[in-house]
Amino acid sequence: MRGIAVELGRDVSTISRELSRNRDDRQRYRPFAAQQLATARLARNRPRRVEQDLVLAAAVQAKLDVKWSPEQISNTLAQDFPDDPSRRLSTESIYQALYAKGVVLQRDPTLCLRSRRRRRRPHSRPGQRRPNTGQGPGARPPISDRPAEADDRTVAGHWEGDLITGRSNRSAIATLVERASGALMLVHLPGTHTTEVTVSALTAVFTALPPGLCRSLTWDRGTEMADHALLTLATGM
Repeated sequence: MRGIAVELGRDVSTISRELSRNRDDRQRYRPFAAQQLATARLARNRPRRVEQDLVLAAAVQAKLDVKWSPEQISNTLAQDFPDDPSRRLSTESIYQALYAKGVVLQRDPTLCLRSRRRRRRPHSRPGQRRPNTGQGPGARPPISDRPAEADDRTVAGHWEGDLITGRSNRSAIATLVERASGALMLVHLPGTHTTEVTVSALTAVFTALPPGLCRSLTWDRGTEMADHALLTLATGM
């Protein structure tokens, strides 16, 4: 179980619970039987709010029809119904209602959503490490720790980075923008964009620059920068 946990980037207790509660009648773990058991536990004992409130359902559906994302819809429901807290939905509730069968929202997700996916994408992928966003030595520093001169854009050497992936995530480019000058550098990541590959490529770029141009790097919480501490160690950023 520990070996599986390491390879999948999960806690060993998660693997233990999965194996113990999703065994078949012969106490074997089989993927098909495990999926059936997991799906059965997801059965809802109460109807969704959009099934009970047709006014709320109509408001959500109208925004879906004009290509609003579930997140946008969720954020504006408080403005649409300021005096009725019961007509608030989380982003996740809208996604679940849209992809579920037999509810009021009957539109095809491929027509309503910008992603045009018929099935929901998992929140995390097997083999992909989740970023450490909590406390501890590997935690991501909050953006409030960024030097004030980086926010002012008056001193060179403060960068913003992002990852752009190609079709089916088969290719990737890291973009680096210097905040004061707007200078752009593109870093090609051939084959894969794991945290090891990404951090190694960025380290090579920044170590080739003068130290005065390597003050800080702002990045989102993508898993490609899970090993950000190695970049700091190598560059002093």
